Amino acid sequence: MLHIRKIEIKNIRGITHWEEEFENENVRILGPNGSGKSSVIQSVEFVLTGDISRLRGSGTQGIPFPEYASHMESEPYDAWVEATFAHEGEQDVAVKRVVSEPTDLEVIEPTGLNKIPDWLDDQMAAAELGHSILDRDRLLRFVTAPEGKRGDRIDELFGLEDVDEKRKSVKHAERKHRKEEIEALKKEKSQADQRFFDLFEQGVSTRSGALERVNELRAEHGAKKRESLDEDFTEGIDLDVEISVDPLQSEATVSLLKQVSDQFEGRQNQLQGKYDQLQELTSELQAAEHLERELETLELVDNGLSVFDHYNDQCPLCLTDWEDERLLERLEERREQATGLKDRKENLESLYDEVNELVVGYTDSLGSLKDELQEEYPEVEDKISEEIERAQSWKSQLNKGPLTNLVEGIDVQDAIFTGALEDEIHRLANIAEEKPELKSTTKNVDLLARADDRYDDLVIRERELEEAEGVQEVLGSIKQHFLDARSRVLTDAFGDIREKFEKYYEEMHQDDEAKDFSAILEPTDTGVKFEPEFYDQGHHHPSAVHSEGHRDSMGLALFLAMSDVGGEAIDILLLDDVMMSIDSGHRSNIANLLAGDISNRYQILLTTHDKTWDRHLQLTKEFDKQVRFSKCSLEGGPLPVESISEPWERIEYFIERDDVTSAAAWIRKTVEWYSRRACAALKADVPYHELEDEDLKIGRLFTAAITQYQSLLDNGTVVNQTDYSQSMYDQEQIDDDLEALEELKQDLERHLNLLHRNVHHNDAEAAFYTGEELKSERDVFRRAYDLLYCDDCGSWVKNRDYVYCDCTIRVDP
Repeated sequence: MLHIRKIEIKNIRGITHWEEEFENENVRILGPNGSGKSSVIQSVEFVLTGDISRLRGSGTQGIPFPEYASHMESEPYDAWVEATFAHEGEQDVAVKRVVSEPTDLEVIEPTGLNKIPDWLDDQMAAAELGHSILDRDRLLRFVTAPEGKRGDRIDELFGLEDVDEKRKSVKHAERKHRKEEIEALKKEKSQADQRFFDLFEQGVSTRSGALERVNELRAEHGAKKRESLDEDFTEGIDLDVEISVDPLQSEATVSLLKQVSDQFEGRQNQLQGKYDQLQELTSELQAAEHLERELETLELVDNGLSVFDHYNDQCPLCLTDWEDERLLERLEERREQATGLKDRKENLESLYDEVNELVVGYTDSLGSLKDELQEEYPEVEDKISEEIERAQSWKSQLNKGPLTNLVEGIDVQDAIFTGALEDEIHRLANIAEEKPELKSTTKNVDLLARADDRYDDLVIRERELEEAEGVQEVLGSIKQHFLDARSRVLTDAFGDIREKFEKYYEEMHQDDEAKDFSAILEPTDTGVKFEPEFYDQGHHHPSAVHSEGHRDSMGLALFLAMSDVGGEAIDILLLDDVMMSIDSGHRSNIANLLAGDISNRYQILLTTHDKTWDRHLQLTKEFDKQVRFSKCSLEGGPLPVESISEPWERIEYFIERDDVTSAAAWIRKTVEWYSRRACAALKADVPYHELEDEDLKIGRLFTAAITQYQSLLDNGTVVNQTDYSQSMYDQEQIDDDLEALEELKQDLERHLNLLHRNVHHNDAEAAFYTGEELKSERDVFRRAYDLLYCDDCGSWVKNRDYVYCDCTIRVDP
């Protein structure tokens, strides 16, 4: 099994510099929120993948990765992670990845190795899928995700992204073809129908009726009867003179001129009115705060109200305590607000449809008129073409989005329904009135010729629609065959995941709720359906009935099951504070699960701020390695509290580089850390009652520690004989300690002031302070540390039966 042997982190997220040896152990990282735990997990993720998932995905658009992956006070080129990976039977490999070039991986050791070995490459490829790491956001997002989103994550884990992309492509093609091409062709066919029947008298609206009228007209010219409209309408008609008909003498053209003219008078006003409504409604929605968030919240609020009775005085989502009536009132307020916004947005979309319909009707009429004018009136044809293009462009700009900024006070006539074209339409209508009426025979032949052309166009549209519907049928068949094949491939895998999920969940709970526990986990057309059982009340979506703690444990169980079944190359699991809401009764079970089967398969790096949970892990004996952080500072990063010598080494590191601010921050954090430990060990009185903000200042802690030790030595009795095994102080050693403590108290105020100034750089002289000068501050506090902690036996000086460390008794207090 592959594992991380050691790691060094420089300027990644909240960490300025930190290194640790993991060997092949599972690691638990303990510390309060904001102490740098997650930065360790993210650093491991970064060295494995070149990415940090927390900085990607929904809600992170616009976040520059190099800037936020590196420490706030460092440059991306000086932010890096170096890790040594070990694999049984293979030579260790050390690699380094820098934030400024995240895709480049440098092999540090062994020297001369040009590329990483396959066993490490496979691990990194598996980690890139995102299923080596689980944090709380992912945990809840996965359990409560819609089917399609959850399906994406499972497909990634099994390496089926390409397959699923093909599924989505087929589905998209089928939907797009149906929605766009077929709908457009249906409309074109309907328009061709209308144009054909418009040539005939009222009452002719069927093809049989049209055929009958065609034969009547042919009979007047002595032509044979047509058996079908598919035959030439004018064949066999002997014309005495060549027919030459001006388009403006055609009843169809005159009818279209009137139709367009009426649209100028009617549709123009309708369009202007609806556009004004659009502008007003758009402004209202743009003024609404967090519109999309409120709309997305509506379904969540509805779900919350549907399960309200199950939670009584708790919020169904976060389990925060509320008064029943107030919570119900608040949820209904949210629903009413979101419903109002939803209604207005639907009204807006309806208005867009109405505007589009008006514009399309106008351009369709213009297109028909253009066809009728043929080549007889080219100047008018050009103006109509320009008008159609202008109207379509205006409509396209309008439809860029339901909340596109609309121009206020726009006159629709400036964009379409232009006055110049209206004048031309009126001019053509006047010309048409002055044209002599066609002879009956000429008119009939003209009608037959036009009807023949329009019927041919109708047949073409009909054929295109039939072909498109045939393609649609094939696409639907391909889609279904694809879904069936995908389902067959994944069903077995999902069955394995479900069985492991049920097993892990039962091991985590081991109570009535988990007895004979089962879950539905199966592929669907859109993704993956996941519904765990709720007692004996059937299977439900996790958000509907399960508590936050149960959803947490479900997320962990499902993540582990997926990793087991689909992540063959995964050897390292990163669990970042995923036990936050799991109740105390299940901690031991989960710790035993992780320490058993799971730790046999993976090296686990786990963070928590819960000391009880950390203790459960320690008791399993499989999580012996602990990293513990105290508070994290911007300048110095997280302060490990388990290592005794490391803080002083870090301080020396920054002093040597003349980084005064970082060195001062580390000194201050180190003094705070050991002062707390010493106060606890010596039973020192700490003046909590004097603190209005409940913030225990470093000076109070430090003073309490050294004053208590001084008082114990000063008032204690030298021990000459004892039954204990420790050696004993003599009076000279006690006097030496008392003298050192007195000096420390005299130096305290001056050195603390200088230390604070160099941390914050509030004073001008601090900018000229050097690392060498800061050594005097370090030495003062190091002397106190050496008095309060014994390096010989590695223990704090304590106040119990004696004042003692593990190897020496000082005095009898």
